[in-house]
Amino acid sequence: MDKEALRQRLMVTFLGELEEHVRALNRDLIAVERDPGDADAGLLSSLFRTAHSLKGAARSVNVQPIETTCHRLETLLGRARDRRRPLDADAVQLLFATADALKDACERLRARRDLGRAQPWTPPPFAGEDGPPRPHHPTTGPKRRPISDGPSPCPP
Repeated sequence: MDKEALRQRLMVTFLGELEEHVRALNRDLIAVERDPGDADAGLLSSLFRTAHSLKGAARSVNVQPIETTCHRLETLLGRARDRRRPLDADAVQLLFATADALKDACERLRARRDLGRAQPWTPPPFAGEDGPPRPHHPTTGPKRRPISDGPSPCPP
């Protein structure tokens, strides 16, 4: 199998995972929405793992806006899970909006439309911080091909 065929197969798998993870995010967020300030640690851990898994999947197919957004989701959800920043109703609504944006990104990729100049979601700064979390991935290593260059990554 040539590299392009492999890349297309990986993208198809990624889009299926993305849809599944968005459904999981929405399911768990509905449960958190009932009482955001007292969300169960197991539920917050599940949300965190979903964001983490999706981040890795996005990285494997080089969809950086989704990767970065999920990294930032991890930061927010990790702080909520560790009781360093409880979720409030506004944060839950922002998380729902992020899930909607991820769903939209999936639809755009499936339709072979690039994500354009999509900006990753950035949570508001937390008390005592200078700004949003910075991505932790290294800047060295092989160059990854941007999703918007060349032919569509998705097969017809």
